[in-house]
Amino acid sequence: MTDGGRLPGRLVRFWTDNLRHVGSPRTGPARPSLQNGQWLLLVCAALFLLQAIITTGCGTALTWDGAWLAFRAIDSGSPALPHGRYALALLQGPSLIAAKLTSNIRLIELAFGAPYSLVPFVSVFGSWCLVRRDSQEWLVWPLMSSSLAVLPGQVFIVTEAIMVVQLAWPVLFALHRADTLLYALVAAAFGAFIGLLHPLGDVALLAFGVGLGFGLLAPRAAWPRRLLLAGPFIAGGAWRLHTSECAVQDIGTLSLDHLRQFAAAVNFPAIGVLGGFLAYTGVFLLVFSSKSRVVALWLAAAGLLLVGAAAVPWARSVSAWQDAPQYRYLVPVVAAPLFVGAILHMRLGGAPPGRTRTTLTAGAASVALCSLILALQGFAWLHLRRSFLEELRRGGPCIAQEALVSARNSPLHWWPTPVYALWIQGRSPASVVSFDGMPCRASETGDIRLVPYWTRARKGPGWFDMSHAGPESPTD
Repeated sequence: MTDGGRLPGRLVRFWTDNLRHVGSPRTGPARPSLQNGQWLLLVCAALFLLQAIITTGCGTALTWDGAWLAFRAIDSGSPALPHGRYALALLQGPSLIAAKLTSNIRLIELAFGAPYSLVPFVSVFGSWCLVRRDSQEWLVWPLMSSSLAVLPGQVFIVTEAIMVVQLAWPVLFALHRADTLLYALVAAAFGAFIGLLHPLGDVALLAFGVGLGFGLLAPRAAWPRRLLLAGPFIAGGAWRLHTSECAVQDIGTLSLDHLRQFAAAVNFPAIGVLGGFLAYTGVFLLVFSSKSRVVALWLAAAGLLLVGAAAVPWARSVSAWQDAPQYRYLVPVVAAPLFVGAILHMRLGGAPPGRTRTTLTAGAASVALCSLILALQGFAWLHLRRSFLEELRRGGPCIAQEALVSARNSPLHWWPTPVYALWIQGRSPASVVSFDGMPCRASETGDIRLVPYWTRARKGPGWFDMSHAGPESPTD
């Protein structure tokens, strides 16, 4: 039986074997896990879990489009799947179950945010499960990708483009060992998920299929198997792109002019961008250069320090990152060098001897920095939420969005804010926020106007009780 065939049965044993070495004497064969960077990977896992706990507790998943997704799913009792993104059903399932068990909106919010917040952890843990028998230093690439590369837009927890970048790593590593059936099935499962998540996932499927066809991926598999694997990836990606409602529009935004506009909107400090470039350079030198270890370490450290110096004040000000969702258009370009580096790393061999821990240290430092920034943004969002709720309680049944101080120059200056206002008031909201000067109730039907193109019957079916929401008369 191949190693891949024994993988599920041995993962838990391997994990517990490493934990048994905690506190053991530093003699004999008890230290290999420490030398191979196991402790650094445990630290990264703990940081990703802490990051998920903080972002879930702060309700960060309800930022921007997250409020609309949550409200639409819970009120209708079925997953909100815009543009045929069927993979979202798996992420929204826990909140739908919670809504059937409780009327506590905070508990439902936690159930909604937890699956989204755990995506980076799932990405890195899944990658570790797949590469631990080959070379754990390969994990520096998903560590950097799931932290530094997505940092300016990670606070937009529900954005599918960033999730695709993170969850593409298990696909890449599983394809490297696709000569075994188990690894091929893992690649197919993760590949199907990202393909059903966002058009960027379909582009990734096409890229993986081409890589298989030209032998860049699955080097241990015979060419008939590689072609057999490449077919579904290419066919699935092409079919989804052809049938997607917004694929052409999303891919069309990748022109240079549009990217410049998005970069300006994200408003991430230039010194932080320079720091990210230096950190990238340091990691590439650590992996591929045998003579520049000290220079590589200094570059990586200096780069991360610059990113931290720029990102900490940026994260503490909600007005600074109010347009962070625009980063979803930039993340494929920023993350692409890391995927190229990983493929070269797997094909050309490992880093010089003795650099596994050094390389993983750079990845762990990047994860720690990203966790700090997300925590600061989460606490800032929680403070904004409280201010917003106080304004709603003082504002009456119909409140113009532009009259809310908390909705000016903040993430609440966004189209789903009226839906978020209903959400945080609980199951029976009273105040309605009008968007862009529109009346709180549609004059034709008297329905509550949630967003410009979506109304909700005041006494119609749904989880939320809207019978007391908004003014009594549509003309008020």
